[in-house]
Amino acid sequence: MKQRVITALIAAPIVLALVFATNPIPIFILAIVAVFLATDELVWLAKGHRSWIPYAVAAVFIATGWVLRDHYDDHRERIVWGLGITLVTAVTWMLFEMRKGREARLLLPGILWLFAPFMGLLLLHYSVPKTRVDVLWPNPLLMALVPIWAGDIMAILVGRKLGKTPLAPKLSPKKTWEGAIANFVTCVGASVLLASLIGLTIMQGLLVGLVAGILGQAGDLFESALKRIYDAKDSGWILPGHGGLLDRVDSLLLPALPITALILFYR
Repeated sequence: MKQRVITALIAAPIVLALVFATNPIPIFILAIVAVFLATDELVWLAKGHRSWIPYAVAAVFIATGWVLRDHYDDHRERIVWGLGITLVTAVTWMLFEMRKGREARLLLPGILWLFAPFMGLLLLHYSVPKTRVDVLWPNPLLMALVPIWAGDIMAILVGRKLGKTPLAPKLSPKKTWEGAIANFVTCVGASVLLASLIGLTIMQGLLVGLVAGILGQAGDLFESALKRIYDAKDSGWILPGHGGLLDRVDSLLLPALPITALILFYR
């Protein structure tokens, strides 16, 4: 627990500093590093050794992100819906292969499962109106991060103190219904509060919170199922106390694109 807190205290300010930077290059670099490390962990789970695949995925991510940056304003809806369809297709594909017990075929849809949300978070940063100040506020990218972070923290605290009823003992023995409910309520509350602070409507905050509170926890369980298939406790070791990067961002992967769509299409 101590390691988790220390890692979070170090990582959160760095991420927030990049989120608030008006220059898109820092958040672009963060997204590239994240998609590379997440893909590397996925390849390690699937193959048990390092591969050239993360480098190829990072290269495609760089090219795609650079091209979409120049065309995002003119084709925003098509781009976001395209990424959303990619994400839904990838998750459906992975669930089908899991159901059939064909873990060797999970790598390709798994890469798409990582690629689309990270690109969606990057595009959220592109959607912020450009100003001449050095700090971006308000920033809708916060809506994809803060409710999830708040929900995860509350789930841990409540789960440790009050958790008695297992949520999904075969996938994640430590998760409880009490913690899950606390996560959901906190996601909704944090999202509504944040929406009011950055100029969105209460209804937008409520919708984003509902999506984050449900799909965030679904993403966590989905990654746990993936690790169970590959008989791994953690996806990696890069974050002390948290395991791998996938272990830390799993709650973001499923709701990232729905949150993006809500913010963009209900304004």
